[in-house]
Amino acid sequence: MNGQSPNTLNIILSWIDVSNLNTLLHKEFNKHVLLHEEGYFETLVSFVAEKCLIKEKNIFEFGCGTGDLSLLLVVKGAKNVYGMDISEPSIQEARKKALKANVKNVNFQCGGIFETEIGSDKPDIIISNSVIHYIPGDLRPTLHRLFSMLKDGGTMLATVEAANKFSFIRMIQWFLFFVSPEVFKRNLHMLFGLISRFLNKDVLRNENELVLKSKARYLAVPIFQKKTKDEWVSEFKRAGFSDILIEMAPKLNKLSAPHYFITAKK
Repeated sequence: MNGQSPNTLNIILSWIDVSNLNTLLHKEFNKHVLLHEEGYFETLVSFVAEKCLIKEKNIFEFGCGTGDLSLLLVVKGAKNVYGMDISEPSIQEARKKALKANVKNVNFQCGGIFETEIGSDKPDIIISNSVIHYIPGDLRPTLHRLFSMLKDGGTMLATVEAANKFSFIRMIQWFLFFVSPEVFKRNLHMLFGLISRFLNKDVLRNENELVLKSKARYLAVPIFQKKTKDEWVSEFKRAGFSDILIEMAPKLNKLSAPHYFITAKK
């Protein structure tokens, strides 16, 4: 399908004040942090290394969360990594990790993409993992901002949740986001545990309890961009990017939703 197609998600978003939605999201992402198990990003970084050289490159991570991906990129030889996120608790956790690991060439800052300044030394690579689909409304300002930040000849790498039908799970996410009290959201892991046992599934077995709890809580945040591959190509082209390639991203663990991996050049 070419171009932007009408779908249930677009219809719902047309009823909502995007500025108010941005405020709600900012509050939501400052209520909790998303934790990952040790080694979670190894597969992704190996995949990235097949696309472009990491060693001695300046890298900007848009939506760095608690810093695991940024820190791993440093370990893999990046010259400098700048991580940005709107979640203050996540940035605090990222800084603690960098301090504990005695990593000097990483800088974590809390803020939005339009307030972030990285100086004259533009990044060779901008990477964004599972972030862009949470941006409501028109993506052009954000993608154009990322394009302007990137060094000429640089590479943009992004993963976004793959398009699928507006499922029952998505409806539950919207309910949780707008209606459910925080105490219920914080205990979603208990609900998933009960469902898993009822279905006699072992997908949650051996999962770290803190990691599982944080990921379950994160499911209370719905995605706001649900696009086909062609639609993502169109969005990145409009922002100025070229040589756009979209393929399936590697699955990072057994609970990961399918994601597209977008590679684009400036």
